[in-house]
Amino acid sequence: VWIDRPTPHARYERILACVEVLGQDGSELNVSIVDLASAVAVFEGASLFVVTAFEIEGELVMRGRAATEAARRQIDELVESERRRRFVALAALLEPFRDRPVTIQPKVVKGDPVRVIPEVARELQIDLIVLGTTIRSHLMGILLGSTTQAVVRTADCGILVVKPPTFETPIRLEADA
Repeated sequence: VWIDRPTPHARYERILACVEVLGQDGSELNVSIVDLASAVAVFEGASLFVVTAFEIEGELVMRGRAATEAARRQIDELVESERRRRFVALAALLEPFRDRPVTIQPKVVKGDPVRVIPEVARELQIDLIVLGTTIRSHLMGILLGSTTQAVVRTADCGILVVKPPTFETPIRLEADA
C-alpha cells in the first residue's frame, strides 16, 4: 500500500524505514522493508534512516517505586542495555545492505512506535515512511495493522506499507471464486 502525500520537492529526499528488530518472526519482513526503502532511496537519490523503537515493560512503575539514586541508575542501565541490544540487532539487519549506493543511518529510539515514528519523521523532515504490517485475521487488520494504522493517521508525509512475503489476501474477486 503506497499512500502518497504532497512533498515540498519533486522527489523523495529523506526516507525513514521502520523495523522491529527483536519482534516475533519479523526478520523476513524487516529485510523486505529495508530492501524496498533502500531501493527507493537509491532511485530517488535520497537519504535513508532506519529506525527501531522500543519500550521497557513496566519502566514507569519501576521508576515510580525507585526510592534511591542507585535504583534509578539501575533502571537507566537497563534502558541503555536494551538500547545497545537493539542497536546491535539493527546493525546486523543492515549489514547485507552496506554495498548499496546509499548511506543508511540507523536510529534506535525509546518510546511507543505509534508516537515516536511520526515524531522522528517530523524531526528528520522525512518525505516517505516505509514500514511493515503483520498479517491480521480481522477485517480492519486485513489492510493495515494497528501500529501502521496509527502512523498513517498521524504522519504528514508519504507512507509505503510492506506486507510479509508470505501474505495472501483473504479478499477474493468474483472471477477468483
